[in-house]
Amino acid sequence: MMLLLKGFFRKKSTKLYIFIIVILNVAIISLMSFINYYKGLLNEVFVNNTVLYVIGQNDYYKEFSKYDSVINIEKILVVKPDYTYDTLGRQGYVIQDGSTGIIIDSSPSTSNLIIPTWEEFIGIHKNNRIIVRKDDNLKENEITLSFNRQVTYDILLSSLINKKIGIINNNISYEFVIENIIDNSKFSEMFISSDMYDKIEKENNIYAYKVTLDDYYDAQLLVGKLDEAENNDDFYVSLNTVEDANDQLSMSNLIEITDTLINISYVILVLFYSIIFIILRNIVKDENNKLTMLKFLGYNKIQNKLIILIELIALMLIVLIVSIIITSSLNIFLNNKFNLLLKIFDILTIFKIEIIIFIFIFVLSITVNKNEKA
Repeated sequence: MMLLLKGFFRKKSTKLYIFIIVILNVAIISLMSFINYYKGLLNEVFVNNTVLYVIGQNDYYKEFSKYDSVINIEKILVVKPDYTYDTLGRQGYVIQDGSTGIIIDSSPSTSNLIIPTWEEFIGIHKNNRIIVRKDDNLKENEITLSFNRQVTYDILLSSLINKKIGIINNNISYEFVIENIIDNSKFSEMFISSDMYDKIEKENNIYAYKVTLDDYYDAQLLVGKLDEAENNDDFYVSLNTVEDANDQLSMSNLIEITDTLINISYVILVLFYSIIFIILRNIVKDENNKLTMLKFLGYNKIQNKLIILIELIALMLIVLIVSIIITSSLNIFLNNKFNLLLKIFDILTIFKIEIIIFIFIFVLSITVNKNEKA
């Protein structure tokens, strides 16, 4: 067997095939490294800047739990603002008829951009509902207002403390006194005491959740699945994103880069596997020529198939080792040169790529001498 392997690897065609497959391997593994790198950047920005709100008559807690990327599930309340309380202002609006331009409804701004507005707390744009969460440190009628840290005002937010504010649930208004202000949050939200939260929740006939995920593409799948499952007016699902101005790359830019690389990878993978299959098939055809000689030396069909299988596996193992050495060295160089964080050795990605090739090998080795009589 060793003599057969030596003869196989001494052939110029075998050396050429090794060179070609190594180049292809390095190219595809490197592309996957960049895809994983940008996915990592995207998910890092995503998990810090995005939450998923799900509201409906059905409880989807078990559905959320199926996703490994879900890192937190929190029950929330969705209520309406009580605009009779003027502690918060209102943004003006104008509604026009699209065909005639006639103004159907309008309201002037009551805030003059000086004080915070109710609209800043509307996390659910359908029916203008705001997000309310539970805080065990608050007393019965106390409320905490949490503001987006990227918004600035002409007044001190602390001046709102001890002022009154109201929220409406099932047409019942609940009055609260502002106990605390948080001005460095990602999202504008309200917090009430556990007792009041539980009281209002009992009067609700809907399920509402705030879900945090650490994978952008998993979140898209989850949203799509929930959208397909529900078809009623009460259902609402939305990914709410607040991007941080300090982030070097915006989430939209990272999505565009990652999507582009993924789409390119689909095309390249088809070409990659097509070329690999052709090369392996050519090797099998070339090796078939010596099978007649081996038959006279006492080798049977099963032994011939095994010889081809061992040769192809040995070839791919050499290719794999050389490819790993080259891509690891390349990633180290790129990391040092451009301050990147490419994985030096991504065993899972390499396995996913190479498993298809080894399937090709087993299939092609089985077809050796298939037209010969036993």
